[in-house]
Amino acid sequence: GPPTRLWKRVKRLYNRGVIASGIVVGVFVPYFVLRGLLADTLQLRDPTRRYRTYRSNRGMSVAHDWIDWLGGWPFEVAKPEEIVDFFRARDFELVKLKTVAGSPGCNEFVFERR
Repeated sequence: GPPTRLWKRVKRLYNRGVIASGIVVGVFVPYFVLRGLLADTLQLRDPTRRYRTYRSNRGMSVAHDWIDWLGGWPFEVAKPEEIVDFFRARDFELVKLKTVAGSPGCNEFVFERR
């Protein structure tokens, strides 16, 4: 849908060169910061906590994660059921699934061989 098309354009632009990547970072990093600040403020949470605990939850700094997301190319999209069907056909069973419920980000899957 539209969000996928937007991120595809953003990622392509980011990977066109230093100037293009600087523009993408200059636009989206402030957007990510403000979005997080707004969400934390509306939910009465400490806005600095998300940055202090990020590395322990994700294994990388928030800045590295943002750059990884913005510059991640090639960019592929699949519905969760397409992923599950693909692995089931290869004798794997879904053990755990964490989705982002339509928001930007990546779903996480854990499969085991049957």
